[in-house]
Amino acid sequence: ECEPPRRYTTTWEYAGESPSTVEVTVTEHPEGAVLTLRHTDLADAGYGAGWQAYLEQLARDRPAAASSAVDPDRPAGVSWDARFAALHAVWGPR
Repeated sequence: ECEPPRRYTTTWEYAGESPSTVEVTVTEHPEGAVLTLRHTDLADAGYGAGWQAYLEQLARDRPAAASSAVDPDRPAGVSWDARFAALHAVWGPR
């Protein structure tokens, strides 16, 4: 489902897991726009660690796309695998 330029929704399918839903919305903000990603109907909350690690990497690699609201405590120079492992300890299955 796509409603340009505001919303995109898709079914996320991964082998061995039930389908889940990914929704991306874009809303206006005084500094530009806010992109919100929601991944629902998940069997494992650990997916949050992966999304956070990838979005942090995107913000680092494309600083012009990152908001001033990016977490200032985000570690720099840490590999994706190491960051995922640290985040998974927080996001892990609940």
